[in-house]
Amino acid sequence: MIDFKETRLLPTVLRKEYEDDKYGILDRCYRKITFCDTKTGEIYTDVMEIHVLELGKLPPEDQNEEGIIRRMRFLNAKSRKELKEMAKQDEYFGEAYEELERLSADEKKRLEYETRLKYKRDKYAQLHYATRIGREEGERIGREEGQNEMIRSMWKAGISEEQIASIAQKTVEEVRKLCK
Repeated sequence: MIDFKETRLLPTVLRKEYEDDKYGILDRCYRKITFCDTKTGEIYTDVMEIHVLELGKLPPEDQNEEGIIRRMRFLNAKSRKELKEMAKQDEYFGEAYEELERLSADEKKRLEYETRLKYKRDKYAQLHYATRIGREEGERIGREEGQNEMIRSMWKAGISEEQIASIAQKTVEEVRKLCK
């Protein structure tokens, strides 16, 4: 079976139908939603997307039940045979079917896709791990620097080295070393 997630079929079918989109129909009724980091805007993956077609914004002549149901049936086809039958009935579906056949038959393209996907996942995992380790190391260094600064401030305020060592849970030698 052809994997529609890999082929981005919905936008392909829509673009074929509205190739000479002089009135911006697709801009008004079609949206692609991707998952991204809200702070950086970086897209997590190009594999998982949501495609929204607002049927109410389609031109009136395209809002008939026959056209919409045909599109949905094509996108929901369960077998190659079903796809092939539908492709014979509509030129746009025929072009989309040919593209699907080309993509699914090309073993090299499939392997390239899987390799690219694995690379992206590995890269994201490495970056996530490095960020977490860096953050933990930064927090540890920050705590140490803050404690050291607190020890120096108490020493300058005239608190005895023994009291500082007791409060900071350090040895007297460590306090002397930091204050000298």
